[in-house]
Amino acid sequence: MEERTPLLSADRLPINNSLASESSTESSTEVIIRSPDGESQGTTTWYASVFIVINAALGAGLLEFPYAFSKSGGIAAALIVQGILIAFIVGSLFLLAYCSRLKDSSTFPSTIKNICGKRVEVASALCIILYTFGSCITYLIVINDQLSQFFLFVTKDSEFCTRWYLSKTFTLSLSSVLLILPLCYSKKIDFLKYAR
Repeated sequence: MEERTPLLSADRLPINNSLASESSTESSTEVIIRSPDGESQGTTTWYASVFIVINAALGAGLLEFPYAFSKSGGIAAALIVQGILIAFIVGSLFLLAYCSRLKDSSTFPSTIKNICGKRVEVASALCIILYTFGSCITYLIVINDQLSQFFLFVTKDSEFCTRWYLSKTFTLSLSSVLLILPLCYSKKIDFLKYAR
């Protein structure tokens, strides 16, 4: 009978050793990303990486939880639905890790391509693009709503949107150029770990 090892044990991680390595410190483990030629691209701790991924996954949708709880019939019904969804999510992550290990793939697109083929990889990439675009639009809507509330608080004038420099279109465009656009030019996303 074959001896079974845990799916996500350290010796079964689906990471190509030429692309990533770990270095232990006393308090945490750092994840070091390396390019194919072996040059280090940057480091971050594993819990900072987890925080960045969770922050991106939850995003602005976190703001809708209270409304969704009230519309779903209360907190008990919402927690039951979330428990079922968590089971599906964890199951799909284990399945993805298994497929990645099976095909010796180190990235999501390569795993999808190796398991499902080129067409499914393209469809998956399109879904990711649409999801990312929708998330960006959601963030812009939230920022615009918050700016409107801020300007209403500052000016104490309910007709503040009639002025061109306080209109939603101008303030959203200005905040996008001054606040959001500079964040898009960073080569590394390590700085996001400080946005707690």
